[in-house]
This record gives sequence, C-alpha cells and structure tokens, in this order.
Amino acid sequence: MTVTKSPWVIEVRDDDFNDNVIKRSHNILVVVDFWAEWCGPCRSLGPTLEKLAEEWNGAFLLAKVNVETSPNVAQQFHIQSIPVVKSFRDGAPGAEFTGALPESAVRQFLRGLVPSEAEVLVAQAQSLAASDSDETEALLRKALALEPNSQKAMVELAETLLSRDETDEVKQLLDQLIPGGDLGSRVERLRASIFFREQLTTESEEELNARVHKNPEDADALLHLGRFHAVQGRYKDALERLLQAGQANQNLAAKQVKELMVKIFFLVGERSTLSDDYRSKLSKLLY
Repeated sequence: MTVTKSPWVIEVRDDDFNDNVIKRSHNILVVVDFWAEWCGPCRSLGPTLEKLAEEWNGAFLLAKVNVETSPNVAQQFHIQSIPVVKSFRDGAPGAEFTGALPESAVRQFLRGLVPSEAEVLVAQAQSLAASDSDETEALLRKALALEPNSQKAMVELAETLLSRDETDEVKQLLDQLIPGGDLGSRVERLRASIFFREQLTTESEEELNARVHKNPEDADALLHLGRFHAVQGRYKDALERLLQAGQANQNLAAKQVKELMVKIFFLVGERSTLSDDYRSKLSKLLY
C-alpha cells in the first residue's frame, strides 16, 4: 500500500515511532493505523483514513505502521489482529477501534478525538515558534479570536511576546491566566521573567561589571548583574552573582537575594540540578 503524498500522512517504523508518534502527540493528535500488505480489510480502511487526514488538513496526523516491518511496535501495543487504529495524545494512547469500519463510522470516531479549530491553530503556532515569531503570533491571535479563554493560546502568545520584550501585553495576558494546572509551571516562569525585567536598573551591564571589577564586594552591583543575567536566560551566572551579593551584604541575603534566587528556581525548574545546588548554597548563606 502506497502512502499518499500528504504532510498529514506518514509512514512510521520501529526506529522512529517514539519521535513521530509519542513526541509529536504532545503537539498534535496522532492516529496510528496498524496494517499489513496481505490484509484485505487494511487495504479497504487505509485509503479512507488517508482521505480524511487530507480533508481535515492538520486536525490530526495519520501515522501508518506496517506490522510486518515494525514488529517491535506491534508487540509493544499488543496488536493481535489488524487493522487496528489507535489515537495518541500527550504521549499516551487513547481511543481505538479494530476492523475496517465504513467511512461514516470512521468520521464519527475522529470527531470524538480531533481538537477544535483553535487548538489546531495553537499546534501550528507551536511548530513555528522557533522560526517565525510573526506568523506564530498571527496564528495564536486567530486561536484566541475563536476561543478567547484558551489558556494554552494565551500562554503561547505571552511567551512569544516576551521573547520580543513586549511586556505590557504579556502582563495583561498573565492577569487572565489561571494558576496551577498543566500550564502552571510555564505561567510561573512568565511571571518571574516579568518580575526581573521590571527590576532592571538604568545602568548598563557593562557599567555594572566595571563597578564589580573596581570593588568585588559591591553588593548592589552584583544584585543588579544577577537580574540582568536572569533576563538574559543566563541562570547559573545569575544565581552566582546573587549569591555573591548575599555574601557581601547579609541584609540583602535575607531579603532581596533570597527572593530573586527563588524566582530563578521557578525559571529553571524547582527540582533541577542547578536549583538544588544553589538552594543548598542559599541555605548555608542564610542559616
């Protein structure tokens, strides 16, 4: 069976199943068609799935797995008879069916799975985030026009705008975001990033470095350098400068240094190796 030439239909094997199904399912619904050349019902169902994948234009990704050439995946998901169709979202299998259903039944199955138009736009924006900031923003604004309360779209848009230092709208978006949940850590990182940007001094980084070079125990300059590094994403440098500021001025350590370092722990992940290392150093400094 030849797979149609569509961006929404791919052939998947044992060696790339994790990348093309498990990982990609975090950004788009993936529907896996387990089939084989010798299977008559498979040859009936396959073209129907491919037709719908093309018709729905990005609502889901159809991944076709030939169980004869990909026995490890077939064994992993306990495929005993074919065709079998399984859905994957956020790295985990979901709804499925067995056998060559008629097109009307396949459509009904897919309608229960596919994301909304706004969710599709968000997924498209995620795929472009690293390469085209303007198009990413446009897609996310379309998604919010369709679903104004979409938390995921708001978080994605806030991150896009923050990458361009457009902080005013980021703060407006943060006011609409609900703490906690699946997006909670990303929301906290956004809040921490805004927090650091709002505390930057009017002095340049070069001027602050000159002050520290002249006086290595200039706690105020070290504190501001820590903020600069945090905004730049240089979190280890930021934590080190803040720690040095606390070592130079114990009053700063108990107040501003502690607060700023805890904010950075949110940015890098509270249980990361870097956070654990500097949490220990901060504890020794304070106690």
